[in-house]
Amino acid sequence: MQVHESRAWIFLALAMASNGKPADVKAISAAAEGIKRFPPTDTLMQATIPYLSATKLVEKTGAGYLLGTEGQVLFAQTDPIINLYDKLRMLERRFLLMNEPGQDARRKLNNSYPMLVWGATLVTAPILFMWWNYSGKGELNLSGAATLYFYFIVFGLMISLPTYFIYRLSIVGMMRTMQSDLAIRLVSLLIVFACLIVTLMIINRGINIFASRETTGILLPYLIPVIVFSFVFRLSVADPQTSKN
Repeated sequence: MQVHESRAWIFLALAMASNGKPADVKAISAAAEGIKRFPPTDTLMQATIPYLSATKLVEKTGAGYLLGTEGQVLFAQTDPIINLYDKLRMLERRFLLMNEPGQDARRKLNNSYPMLVWGATLVTAPILFMWWNYSGKGELNLSGAATLYFYFIVFGLMISLPTYFIYRLSIVGMMRTMQSDLAIRLVSLLIVFACLIVTLMIINRGINIFASRETTGILLPYLIPVIVFSFVFRLSVADPQTSKN
């Protein structure tokens, strides 16, 4: 590789970053190797550093996004060449992590999250149901409430298993494709809502569940805890394998 070719790789990586898409990791790697073999001490490289800073290339997506203020300082200095190889290597590692198939490089699913949301909802929903339907009416004593609570736990456990598996699989799938925990929570809540509607329609043999206060009195006590606990428990945790890099 010639000296001019190593410069070309650097320009290629930055140009790709400035076009709104992440720079090619191969270009970053080649640039790093070129810097290592041919230290860029020529006047051409020195002259381009202020130009890169002035055109704000590194502040756009790609390199500027990953390096942040560190990248701005790197390309704004008049003599950043001393640590340029290390900076490019760091950038290369981050690109490799970001482009790795599967889960996000910096986080992974908290495996207990779907179970915690599901379990907390099963325990809380019967209490809300009894409050919604029997509060202030005096129709339910302590013994009857305990019996009804037990039946709701057992019945809810059995009938909600399909919803739980759909809920869990959807979260696992979204963790591989979506970066925002908030977006994953919101989409998964929509999925749970749809599953609750379908479940109640099956139980009521297709009758419009919103036309009956009794059925909405079952829907809301389950829907409200799901929404609350979806934001109470932690969805993702740091991946120890990638945090070491």
